[in-house]
Amino acid sequence: MLINCSLRYKVLTKLNKNKRFYHFPMSVNEEILNKNKLDQATNFIKLNDFKKAKEILLELANKNILDPTVYLNLAFINFQKGEKDEMQEILIKAVNLGIRNTDIFTNLGNIFFQKRNFDQAIIFFKEAINSKPDNFNVHYNLGCLFIEKKDYANAINSLKNALKINPNFAKAYNNLGTIYQFQGDLNTAEIYFLKALKINPKNLTSLTNLALLFREQGNLKKAKSYLEKVLKINPNFPEARFNLSILQFLNNNFTAGWVNYQWRWRLNNQHDAIQIYAKPQAKEWIGENLNPGEKLFIASEQGLGDTIQFMRYIPYLRKKGIHISFCAQTKLHQLIKESDISNNPLPPKKEKFNFDGKWAPLLSLPKYLNVDSSNPVVKSPYLKINKDRISYWKNIFSNEKKPIIGINWQGKLSTEENNHILKGRSMPLEFFSRLTCIDNFKFLSLQHGYGSEQIANCSFKEKFVDFQGKINESVDFVEKAAIILNCSIIITTDTSIAHLSGACGKKTLLLLKKVPDWRWGIKGKKTFWYENMELFRQKEKNNWQEVMDRVLIRLVDILNS
Repeated sequence: MLINCSLRYKVLTKLNKNKRFYHFPMSVNEEILNKNKLDQATNFIKLNDFKKAKEILLELANKNILDPTVYLNLAFINFQKGEKDEMQEILIKAVNLGIRNTDIFTNLGNIFFQKRNFDQAIIFFKEAINSKPDNFNVHYNLGCLFIEKKDYANAINSLKNALKINPNFAKAYNNLGTIYQFQGDLNTAEIYFLKALKINPKNLTSLTNLALLFREQGNLKKAKSYLEKVLKINPNFPEARFNLSILQFLNNNFTAGWVNYQWRWRLNNQHDAIQIYAKPQAKEWIGENLNPGEKLFIASEQGLGDTIQFMRYIPYLRKKGIHISFCAQTKLHQLIKESDISNNPLPPKKEKFNFDGKWAPLLSLPKYLNVDSSNPVVKSPYLKINKDRISYWKNIFSNEKKPIIGINWQGKLSTEENNHILKGRSMPLEFFSRLTCIDNFKFLSLQHGYGSEQIANCSFKEKFVDFQGKINESVDFVEKAAIILNCSIIITTDTSIAHLSGACGKKTLLLLKKVPDWRWGIKGKKTFWYENMELFRQKEKNNWQEVMDRVLIRLVDILNS
């Protein structure tokens, strides 16, 4: 979902003749002199001669003149030069001198907002509102701030205050729609998005948000129609291109999907920004033939599950004689080495560096290898775990005489909150109670971190293996893989555990929300990504109980076979 949140810095480039304040009475000559100097500075600003303008304005500021124009114009010069700290300093000085000016308060609110010092920003925005209650932009910016804080009640209140002042403020309607969509009230969200479009039918953000809303509802055809409207207006709108790729993947159109998925690097919205773990200064590989001996740097991107899923193509490229340097999350390095994906994986690199060869983001490899459901390129399990580690856990497992089912129910909370594609993929542990009517198995939790605390209060905690405490200590992915390989079956939501289990070749039942992440498609019980994986999809949004009813039937068949 896209939020409109452009912070505007308001400055004055001419003297406000109706508001002139001074510390002490001035002579007429001195007052005229200061006015002339301020007019001079204003003219220099208009001529983009900021150096001369700044000299004059600093002279006036050093006299502690209480005319807000002096400080606003100095702030304007600082802003033009990218000197945000100096801009803040000069505006704070104005406030400390006792100047109460809406534009000064607003600019300070914007500065602290961008620095994510929300508490300080709120203070200045509220001062701006007290100074000028009918300034709808300040109400709007305050609403944007509350969205960032996930304080949706106050965000709604601020945005509605902005609309009371300016009923034709399309951005405020869009952000209200976004809030209600965050909260799962899709009907109200649609109303607000449509109100934004009524004001501006070519509002690309609102059109895109409606597409995301209809995708969330499962109406992919309508979602696509709104994205096509966006692209008709602007064929190069990154959010529309990227989200069109998601629809194409869901509909099993991987050829077109991979092309539009390349737009992920141009996304403007910070909530949708793709994380990449290195970006060398080298020519990017775009699929041309590579000769044996050529060097290729591959950089992981996004989450742990993404790296596990797509690093399968690195051995494939290495077999062609290409020398691969693979950068990946440190947590996966031992797994990468043991599986012979790469003998020397590199840690994430924030700084730019030179590479003598070409480079590619990891999730661009499928595009260049023409991967789709009929051409998976790599089908068989590709993770290899040390036999000693497997035997170690096998010995521990041997104390339990019943089949052991490994389960995982919760993904990383912050990831789901900030990614509308993944939101809703997790489920409460208690839904697994439906399976406990079968007595001839034990649960083993593969959950680590957030979500694992649910075991203590679940209604079937006695159903877990006696050595669960030892499992909880094993956070390394090699250990997790060895544990998975000793389980009878894995049942998991869409997290890195699903990819780890699938890549190990373990029988896996994957639980999916109604409109899942793009890689699983919109229909089907199987996936070409992992041969031993079965997909259990929600038939109705948020209805995990019905999903678990079907899992129960399948589990009985598996345990009895």
